[in-house]
Amino acid sequence: MKTIKNNIHRLLLLAILSLTVVSCNLDEYPEDSLAEDRIEWNSTTDVEKVRMGIYALYRQVNGGNFTTATDYQVDLFNATVGYNNTAGDLYRWDFTSSQGSITQIWASNYKLIGNINYLLMNIDKVVADHESEQAYLKNTKGEAHLLRAIAYHTLALRFAPLYQEDTAEQELGLPLEEVVDIKALPARATLEETYQFILKDLAQARALLSQKGKHNAEFMTVDVLDAFEARVALSMSNYSLAMERVETLADKYPLSNSVEEFAKMWLKDTSSEVIYRHFASVDERLNEFDVYLEFDPASKAYSPLYVPNQWVIDLYEDEDMRKDVFFVKDLIKSSRVSVDDVYMLNKFPGNPDLQKIPHEYYHKYKPFRIAEIYLIAAESAFMLKDEAKAASWLNKLRQARAASEIKQTGEDLFKAIQEEWVREFIGEGMRLNQLARWEMAMDRSDKLPQNPKLTINSPGFSDLVIPSNSEKFVWEIPYHDLDANKNIIPNWKNN
Repeated sequence: MKTIKNNIHRLLLLAILSLTVVSCNLDEYPEDSLAEDRIEWNSTTDVEKVRMGIYALYRQVNGGNFTTATDYQVDLFNATVGYNNTAGDLYRWDFTSSQGSITQIWASNYKLIGNINYLLMNIDKVVADHESEQAYLKNTKGEAHLLRAIAYHTLALRFAPLYQEDTAEQELGLPLEEVVDIKALPARATLEETYQFILKDLAQARALLSQKGKHNAEFMTVDVLDAFEARVALSMSNYSLAMERVETLADKYPLSNSVEEFAKMWLKDTSSEVIYRHFASVDERLNEFDVYLEFDPASKAYSPLYVPNQWVIDLYEDEDMRKDVFFVKDLIKSSRVSVDDVYMLNKFPGNPDLQKIPHEYYHKYKPFRIAEIYLIAAESAFMLKDEAKAASWLNKLRQARAASEIKQTGEDLFKAIQEEWVREFIGEGMRLNQLARWEMAMDRSDKLPQNPKLTINSPGFSDLVIPSNSEKFVWEIPYHDLDANKNIIPNWKNN
């Protein structure tokens, strides 16, 4: 394949070049043939090829490093003495615009967007012969609009500042693309325009999407749409809309009522709580979670690269089922240090159905589950000054996890909500966005490691404090894109 410079419009071309070879039994075409030459748009079969390629690309931008990259930046984990500088620049906050994970997240999401645009540009060429085909095409367009909104929102949270209604028209958002144009050099839209684009996609998805929700869905559904719109609404401080969306979902996805059920969600990736999970099989696996455990058969010990900070462990009551399910103690050997008193994150123990050999850490990643809905509801209700409703949503979740009832009020209640986000979503890449949303510093200074023998405690590591107004709370657009497209204004002053 020809070398293609990594800027936005050429990423869209690259997206087309690899459209149907990414996964999902779509390997009948050579990688160096253009998608235009492969897809004739004569039938729903052509649409299905592109659709499955899009889902495969969506799987690629979730889980593994796409999830853990933001975890390295925050105050939840300590680097172990044997971490080998894995994501060290993110952990120390001395990363640049060429940081590998950041570049990959930017490029892969725009690749997904490019493929979606290609589908939306061409799907109306297909003539449906039957009502069922018409329904299929309409629903597929709805899926595409929803997935594009998800991709743009993912990028907006990391490459644009916090959305605030009174300043969004003055802030920089994202370069927005609705068509595939390899000659385009798009400038950045405003943050307001970016979020309005996302909301427009959501409105189009709502008009088109017909697939009803179900537990453990592996395609977009109207319930995924509601869950995602609640997430967007929270990020925009539109708490009323967030409440409207969450109240339609809770009863459809019952919380686990036993430790066994809850543990199954994390080992086998199946639960009544899962609104959407990615398809995976033993032959189609993506983005391994291999940094939190890493068992070494030779030494018969674990060698995690990052372990939870002590303050995180202290958040869990002994009766809270999450403490037993999310964490495990065992022998750790890291560099020349051996300890057996440190909890490791066991949230991604490796689905045995996806393992080719023991101690692989692949999962059917779950980007939408009902616990997020309870916490969106609790936070939104608090912001709407309905503390009783906020506490009710919070305590329903805590009761299901066998944790005690929260009785705090005022700012103590809000702190309890913030802490519950940590308890429920540790390791799922949410904390950095939450600190930005709450305008809180990233502060490791008063948080002791579980065992200082195991972790790096040098200046700039476990004592690091990053104020909430640091420009690096917003990632820089990758250097190659800034260099190739001079219409893009950077985020950081020193570029």
